[in-house]
Amino acid sequence: MKPLHQHDCTRCIYLGTVEECDLYYCGQSGFGSTVSARFSSDGPDYLSGLCFSKKGILRVAAKRAIKLGYLSVEEWRRETGA
Repeated sequence: MKPLHQHDCTRCIYLGTVEECDLYYCGQSGFGSTVSARFSSDGPDYLSGLCFSKKGILRVAAKRAIKLGYLSVEEWRRETGA
């Protein structure tokens, strides 16, 4: 499976596409781990932030990153307050 949209961070790990939205995990953002959801190839057309991954499409990205072993449940809980 390949991303639908161009993404400008070479450190991000592609997690798949859900409803035309590409999901990513990045463990080297400079601020700790994060997840993102890209909606198009337009630079600012994305959401990101592990702290915002309690619900919605970022939660899907976080759950995939956890399942694949990139993100620990402990880190996710710490960042989301879950």
